[in-house]
Amino acid sequence: MATATAGAVTNLGTDVVDMIWTKKYHVELLEIHSRIEGVANRLSEYLRQIEAETARIFKKNGNAEEALKEALELLIAQGKL
Repeated sequence: MATATAGAVTNLGTDVVDMIWTKKYHVELLEIHSRIEGVANRLSEYLRQIEAETARIFKKNGNAEEALKEALELLIAQGKL
């Protein structure tokens, strides 16, 4: 009987520790996700700007590679990237 009780107490202690660590890491993961989400949003906006500017330049010169190069140079020079 004492062995069973000791085992139950040990299991309960392990469960409590697991819950504490899980909660701690859950909060840390949410913080990391929040930071990554901001970076992802900025990257998405940069890519949208690059695509729009590349399309505009491509209509003029018809060369996709040159249009991308010019778009990047222009956006960097304007401080948008």
